[in-house]
Amino acid sequence: MNSKEKEKIFVRSEILNHAVKTLTEDRLNATLVNPDYMRLIRDTLRESDYGYDFLAKLVNDESLEKWNSVYYSLVGNKKPSDLRVAYLSGPNPENDLEILTKLGVLPENVWAFESDNEMYKIALESALKSRYPHIKIQKCKISDFFNNTPIKFDIVYLDFCGPLPNRNKKQRNLSTLTSLFVNHVLNSPGVLITNFSLPTLNQDNKGRDLIGKLISAYLYRKSFLESPDPLEPDNNYVKKYTNDENLIPYRFYEGHRDIDFPKWLKNISSNLEGYYSQFITRFIIELSSIIIPYYSFSSKKSYMNQLFKELSKKQKANFIENFYVYKKESNNDINKYLKNNIFDQEKYYEDYNIRMNTTSPIERLNGTIHNNNFPILWSLSSLYRNRNSEDEKFHYLINNDLDFSNYAELFLEQISPNNNIEDLFSNIELIFFLISDEYIDRNCDLYAEKMCELSKIDWMMNVPQLCDLFLFHQIKEFLVRQLAVPYHTNLTKTRRWSYKAKKTRMFTDLFVFDECRYLYDWMPSIGMIKESLLKDINRQLIFRFVLDGVSRHNRRLIDELFYGTAAICKFQYKGLEFENLRLRKFIN
Repeated sequence: MNSKEKEKIFVRSEILNHAVKTLTEDRLNATLVNPDYMRLIRDTLRESDYGYDFLAKLVNDESLEKWNSVYYSLVGNKKPSDLRVAYLSGPNPENDLEILTKLGVLPENVWAFESDNEMYKIALESALKSRYPHIKIQKCKISDFFNNTPIKFDIVYLDFCGPLPNRNKKQRNLSTLTSLFVNHVLNSPGVLITNFSLPTLNQDNKGRDLIGKLISAYLYRKSFLESPDPLEPDNNYVKKYTNDENLIPYRFYEGHRDIDFPKWLKNISSNLEGYYSQFITRFIIELSSIIIPYYSFSSKKSYMNQLFKELSKKQKANFIENFYVYKKESNNDINKYLKNNIFDQEKYYEDYNIRMNTTSPIERLNGTIHNNNFPILWSLSSLYRNRNSEDEKFHYLINNDLDFSNYAELFLEQISPNNNIEDLFSNIELIFFLISDEYIDRNCDLYAEKMCELSKIDWMMNVPQLCDLFLFHQIKEFLVRQLAVPYHTNLTKTRRWSYKAKKTRMFTDLFVFDECRYLYDWMPSIGMIKESLLKDINRQLIFRFVLDGVSRHNRRLIDELFYGTAAICKFQYKGLEFENLRLRKFIN
């Protein structure tokens, strides 16, 4: 191994050590919720004199043990020799295997992939000369393997080396991530490791410009961003981060209405490494937990029909047209706004002096609006010329820059499982609409019979309230995700590194994913969930404790995922706080 690659060797050793340890000896902490957390939240609420917190006393040890039994049956135990690993081979597949075998992984449980014919020959020769002549080196694209072979892995290591996204149409690294999530390649809990580069100005000035524009649009509506420490000068931007709500967006507001986009774009470009670092992490988390699960669910007619009525193409188009946050509406009647589910921030602010900084559905009903509603839809639609034509902020990005328009659409095409951008939007837009806010929840024209029954229940009056209000939209979201089977990210175990390979800066991310079936399998499906929530207070409370634990990993990254499901105040009790991503570790 070239001594100049010492930084990469160090990072490789760190990531594989952390991955194996997390999935074996520290396995119970790999899940978003575990028995220790359940006992802690139950015992803490027992001592509270606030509201209905005292009901936690109903959750006795026997009840917790029932949930624990479900948890242990799903999570299980694993030794290093039980782990199955997949990675990109490159010319020296033995480098990764050397570390894995020292950690106790069996060579027979390791798959390496190489699609380039010449590189494959070099890899075979290198492996045959090594101590691992029986390693499986598969000559194919790893995404093709994911699509066609029903083998699941505990660790997948994708050392792409190129940028995310790559503007070289032959290097479709993003399609590999899409195929991994669509096919549920990872066991749960499981580890995904990615490695992407950011080209220097000399290597690809045009590529950096395109990446900067894409990141500017993608991060534009996020309510939480990793931001530079306000006590540090801007030239330390890359290495000094806080995770502070709205710190970056508010620096670029003009008045109360919106972010000064040209100023925002300039800031992104001048601090590209820092924003690129968080774009990689945020995007992969959103792809795994929202974008792919919603697409997959919406594309399955039998699943949709269990919860929602079948809608015609015209009905879908009408709903979606009235859904987008930037859609203009001249009528000032707020009831019509609410009825049509239209969000026009400037009009709301001018006519009703609306407060910012809330995403609670109830607060929206009372006439408030958040500057960051549905940021994932904002992010994706701002990159697509068919969706952003009415928004002047992004018009010049797409319509006046053909190179960027093509680049953005290549990005969108690769995150669509069938490479069709229109299908991507129509599928995920519909799910966002159907599980959104309270003011459509009494409209049984949208719901299947059982969902309609649930929508007519006054959940606020029939369910004891804990920290956050228990509302119907939480049940809808749960039922969709119960069948969509998303990956949730464990922020406490996720790790990030950055190092320079020669002159190129690399960004390595290690995601710990959890399907959280101890949440989704704990409750019955739609036909019986009413009885569980209204007649079995013990099961209901345990459900809400688990939901609390899952949502605390999402609150500061994804507004759209289980918002407002806290069972206990996250600012008051140690061990029950919202989780943050760890800072990226810069090696050199």
